[in-house]
Amino acid sequence: HVDAMTESGREGFGLAEAGAAEQDNGNPAEAAVDPTTAELAALGVDYFQSESTALIRAVRLSGGLQNTNYRATTAAGNAVVVRIPSADAEEHGQDQAVVCANYKAAHNAGVAPAVLGFDAPKGVIVSQFIDGTTLTNEALATDDGSLLTAFIDAVVRLHKSDISQFVPSVASQVIGGYPLEILDELLPAGLPPSARRLEKLLGQSLGRFEPTVCCHNDLVAENCIVDKQGTAHLIDWEWSGPGDAMFELAKLIDLCELTAAQGDAVYAQYFGAGASTPVHLARAGLWTLYSITREAGWAHVKSKCPEPSAVEAGFDYVAVARAGAVKFAERVETAEAAAWMDTLEEALKKTPKT
Repeated sequence: HVDAMTESGREGFGLAEAGAAEQDNGNPAEAAVDPTTAELAALGVDYFQSESTALIRAVRLSGGLQNTNYRATTAAGNAVVVRIPSADAEEHGQDQAVVCANYKAAHNAGVAPAVLGFDAPKGVIVSQFIDGTTLTNEALATDDGSLLTAFIDAVVRLHKSDISQFVPSVASQVIGGYPLEILDELLPAGLPPSARRLEKLLGQSLGRFEPTVCCHNDLVAENCIVDKQGTAHLIDWEWSGPGDAMFELAKLIDLCELTAAQGDAVYAQYFGAGASTPVHLARAGLWTLYSITREAGWAHVKSKCPEPSAVEAGFDYVAVARAGAVKFAERVETAEAAAWMDTLEEALKKTPKT
C-alpha cells in the first residue's frame, strides 16, 4: 500500500501525465485549478487553511489499496503527501489516531517522514515528501545489495526504537486481526485442524524467542523510499503496532520476492551470526504461511466495500479471498508445514515464558 511517491518513481507508477500540472511556469495563483487539485481542495483538510500552506496544486498518486494519496504543493512551495483513509478502514481495525501516533513515533525513531498535520475528524494525515527512490521488487532483484541493506537498516532502527511509543490496534494484530473463521466460511469443508494448531503455536511464540518490537507489518518494497543520502524511509503505517520481528522479516522477504540468497542476507544483517537455526527457519516458514490468512481476510472484508477504482477495473476481491483460503488450507497440510510446527512445538517446551 503506497503512501507516497518520489519524483524518480512517478513515471513508473503511471504519473508521467502529471508533469504538466507540476510545471511552475507563470504565477501558480493565476493558473486554472485542475480537477485533481479541486478534488483535494473540496475535502477542506485543515492543513491547507493557512496562508503559507494553502493548496496550490495536487497530483493523485498511484497505489494505496487501503488509502488514497496525493502529492500537494503549498503556497510556500513545499511538497507534501496527503493520505486519505479508505471508507472501510475501521472494518479492518484501523484507528486513524493510532496510525498518526505510530507514524510520529516512527519519525522520531528516524525511519519515517515527518507528520506535518492530522485532520482528526477526516482521518487525513499530511506528511513530508521524500525526494528519493521508491523501491520496487524489480529494483531489489537487480540491485547490488545497497538498496536492500538500506531497507533492512531502517527495519532494524524501527525494531530498536522505544516500543512504549507504539500503540496497538486491531489492525496490528497479526494473529486474530482477521479471524480464521473468515476462511472457514470461504471453504466448503472448512479449515483443517492443522490451521488452529499453527495459529496456537505462533501465538505461544510471541515474545518467546525475540522481544516484541515496533512493527510496520506491511513492508512491500513500495513502502520504502531511499533518499539521495542512501537513508531509507518507511511509509504507510496503517497496520503498525507492537509485534513480532520474525513475522516482519519473513513477510518482507515474501512480499519483495527476494531470492534465497537475499533472504539469508536479510537475516544475517538483522540477527548476525547464528541466524539460520532450525527454530528460526521454522518460525520464518510458519509466519509466511500464516500471513496468507491475513491477505485472504483483508480481501474478504474489502469485498464488502470495494473502492470505486477496483470496481471499475473489475478487481474481484471475493475471488482473491477464496483463492487465499484454498492456498492456505492446502499449504498448512503439507509435510513441510507439519515439520515446522513440530520444530516450533519442541522449542516452545524448552523456552520459558518471559
